[in-house]
Amino acid sequence: MNAPVVFFHNVGYLRVPGLVGAEECANLREIADRVAEQPYNGQVTNKPGRTRIDRAVSMDSAYLAIATSDRLLNALDPVLGPNVELVENRHNHLSTYREPSTDRLHRDVLQWSRSILTVLVYLSDCTDLASATRIIPASHLWPSTGRPNNGGTWLDQSSVYSSMGDQAVPLPASAGDAILMHGQLYHAGGGASAEGPRVVLTLAYRSVDELSEEDPRQCRLVNGRRIYSGRNELSHA
Repeated sequence: MNAPVVFFHNVGYLRVPGLVGAEECANLREIADRVAEQPYNGQVTNKPGRTRIDRAVSMDSAYLAIATSDRLLNALDPVLGPNVELVENRHNHLSTYREPSTDRLHRDVLQWSRSILTVLVYLSDCTDLASATRIIPASHLWPSTGRPNNGGTWLDQSSVYSSMGDQAVPLPASAGDAILMHGQLYHAGGGASAEGPRVVLTLAYRSVDELSEEDPRQCRLVNGRRIYSGRNELSHA
């Protein structure tokens, strides 16, 4: 029995400590500050207290290097198997919070059959309540409900689950840690704390779709190979 994998499937998340070294974290934060100062077309959003860099793995090779590193892919293998895609049109952003804030509890995908594995790579310490990610343990096991933008992902819009927000618990993480989360796990990010800004690189992965004959757009093969095991002809009894 692989205890970490059993834990992930039962609770909905798995912490991977020390995935990124302190010097590398500092370098990635410096790159984020430098990118944020450039007038990129719609890829950088600067708001009071928060900066978001979208399509992060395309913005700087250092972010792609982390997303495709052996140490990260080795952490994904027990959960996703040997054939893995980096999903570039979901997540794929780096957020820096410079002020306290609280995100809304949500799921990252609407239906379990099209789920992803969300990976949070912490580039700053998020060890206190103000900056820690909050999760509702085992909420990935709750049935899918609602429609997009109408209770499909936001907990507070769900007529079924909105009362469960009080069950959220903080999940502290240190700079360099990563947290793997099931795409259906209800969770919410935090903001800056007294210790400083909250800086997190958020990525999405999934197993290769073995029923697709075509290479999907915006899904980069990062481990293993593309496989196809579908049936092309109808069987007759």
